Amino acid sequence: MTIDDVKKTIGEFIGNNEIRLTFLNQQSTEELKCLYEKILNDVSLLEKEEKLDDKEVIETSNRIKSINSIFLNNLYLNPITNEINSFIKSWSMLIYNWNQNTIKEKQIYNQGVLMPRIVDGHFTVLEAINNLKEISNYLSRVRGWLPPAIDISKHYFNILNKKDE
Repeated sequence: MTIDDVKKTIGEFIGNNEIRLTFLNQQSTEELKCLYEKILNDVSLLEKEEKLDDKEVIETSNRIKSINSIFLNNLYLNPITNEINSFIKSWSMLIYNWNQNTIKEKQIYNQGVLMPRIVDGHFTVLEAINNLKEISNYLSRVRGWLPPAIDISKHYFNILNKKDE
């Protein structure tokens, strides 16, 4: 993912009120917008090999940690859509790179690694649930027709079926 892809994804998330407001309140949205602009400004200065003010970097670092905590809480409490998935992965990449090129704060690193893992774990669980539903539906259809080789274990299958109910 390039920096342009990251900018596009984050920009689309910030610009889409319907999706964003399911994840962030208005105050957090305003903080995200300001912080996003600050990080992009810092990145452009770093690309020009200019030095950043240490006090501003520490302030930005604290703001990133704060908004990341909000994101982490919301990831646990709210449904995760594909749009939120894309935003979190892009945001994590942006803050990870900003952090590696500025202050190298361990907490920001950990948050930047944790958020995509939570999102990936969420979608893995959803995929597992859907696969198990398909298997359950298949077994329900097969239950009515059992070939003679399975007659021996039919009693065992019925016991398992009763435990599921």
